[in-house]
Amino acid sequence: MFCNYFCKKLQVQSQNVSNNYMKTLIITIISLVVTAFAVGQDNQGYIYGTVTTDSDESYTGFIRWGKEEMYWHDIFNSVKTKNFKASQKKNNSGWKDLDWNLNSIWKDNYQNNSHSFACFFGDIAQMKVKRSERVELIFKNGSQLEVKGGSNDIGTYLYIHDFELGKIKITWEDIEIIDFFAAPQAVKNPYGKPLYGTVKTSKRKAFTGYVKWDLDEREGNDIMDGSSKSGEQKIPFENIIEIEKLYSGDAVRLKFPSNRTVEIHGSNDCDSGNRGIAIYLDGVGSVEISWDDFESLYFKSPELSGPAYDDFQTKEHIQAEIYTYDGDSHSGYIAFDKDELWDFEFIDGNDDDFEYQIPIRNIERIVPKNKSYSMVYLKNGKDLLLGDRQDVSRNNDGILLFKSDKSEPRYISWDEVEEIIFK
Repeated sequence: MFCNYFCKKLQVQSQNVSNNYMKTLIITIISLVVTAFAVGQDNQGYIYGTVTTDSDESYTGFIRWGKEEMYWHDIFNSVKTKNFKASQKKNNSGWKDLDWNLNSIWKDNYQNNSHSFACFFGDIAQMKVKRSERVELIFKNGSQLEVKGGSNDIGTYLYIHDFELGKIKITWEDIEIIDFFAAPQAVKNPYGKPLYGTVKTSKRKAFTGYVKWDLDEREGNDIMDGSSKSGEQKIPFENIIEIEKLYSGDAVRLKFPSNRTVEIHGSNDCDSGNRGIAIYLDGVGSVEISWDDFESLYFKSPELSGPAYDDFQTKEHIQAEIYTYDGDSHSGYIAFDKDELWDFEFIDGNDDDFEYQIPIRNIERIVPKNKSYSMVYLKNGKDLLLGDRQDVSRNNDGILLFKSDKSEPRYISWDEVEEIIFK
């Protein structure tokens, strides 16, 4: 209907143009319109932006961290330094004068400890690459945090599929700034479909979501390496419909759409050298399953390539109400575990050896149960008993709670906490 209307308007307005020229023009415009509406509907989940180098060259397109991160729901990992700046608050904000400097929050008891940092790529607006493996992160809320090393997310090379120049490899040392933003709808992504499916485990639990195989392979064009009776195999994941771990744990059986099966072994993609399977769960976060607990993976076709850049909404700081065992309640902005300041930072915990990373924005409340475990209630109605990690056990360093502007924070030890309700 749109195309017919558009063509009639062009014909009326172009009576003095030759019929052949007009026909060509209409076909060209229709092609562009169809492309704009039909292409790119499935590119929303992929990391996109502009990389500017130290030689002042800029490249814009889809970005992949080496052979790994490529989706907005992939996780950026590093270690916090004490260099932090809160975003500029509005004049009517009662919290605009709070001292959120990490030197003030951590004080002397953290001088010799490192603080890990992790967030989804979708929460980052910009990265500024500095020397000595240091990176300044600027988030969507305007806050800034300096991080250093801590993973191969810093120091690796990037692939960027520039919209005009094609695929380009850029070394980390050449990068000055990376600006992130959503991909235009009409730009076609260069990847296969995301790996998506249901993972079954030996503990009779199953998880359905976006899959990172061996914490590495993420999309259909990635390769499953191994050896079969026929010799060395390099099989694109997009050809596989099911992966089943064999009893020995050192081989897998692959199933294909034709019902053909192949057993392969001899690489960390398909034996005990596998680093595990991570799954992004909408409304939860990321869960990692060890090779020992993995049983099978059945692939499905996802409706979309993943959450879009604009789906990652960031607040200023964490606001909560804390109930203590003495019957009191305390409301305000908090530093959880004297460390997490934003709702996009993760709460880490294990459930049956499954490792969860859950952004605080997905959590409704936390109830410590004993010295080792806490119940974590999610906004989607699910609840998890998590333990073994600092955030949810007696090793938690407690809460710093700011009740009014310019005030000294109140310290609440983890042993005092009966319940935390996030707002």
